[in-house]
Amino acid sequence: MRIITRNLKGTLKSGEQYKIAFEDKYDKILKERYVMVFKDVYDEVFKMWISKNAVCKHYSDVRGYKAALKKAILEAEKKWNIQLLKGNLKIVA
Repeated sequence: MRIITRNLKGTLKSGEQYKIAFEDKYDKILKERYVMVFKDVYDEVFKMWISKNAVCKHYSDVRGYKAALKKAILEAEKKWNIQLLKGNLKIVA
């Protein structure tokens, strides 16, 4: 799985600047692990980045992490119409 790094930041067709961020979390209370992909948009009025959308996928172990990350990125690509991955996707353990 190769991420197209130049597409992690850019300009949408609407003219808004965006950036993509990834986060991996473990919730101690729920005892769940999850990976999130965020799309932040720059707000010209407040001069700051604001999270507009996120995609979240749960996983249980390292192998599950890779699959969850792949699913989250593919869903984000469809949802936001931004290509984040290139080539054939393979999960290698």
